[in-house]
Amino acid sequence: MAVAVVFGVADAVRVGVRVAVAVVFGVCDGVDVVVGVGVVVVFAVSVAVSVVDDSWA
Repeated sequence: MAVAVVFGVADAVRVGVRVAVAVVFGVCDGVDVVVGVGVVVVFAVSVAVSVVDDSWA
């Protein structure tokens, strides 16, 4: 009985660790995507501003 309880707890801990790792990796992927999109947007805006500046000059 005690062995079954210990194995049950160990399994639960293992599943919890896997879920936590998956969540952390998911958040990291989300951050990567946001940073990537942000860089693209900033680059596009800076290009647009320089084009507008050139056309006004």
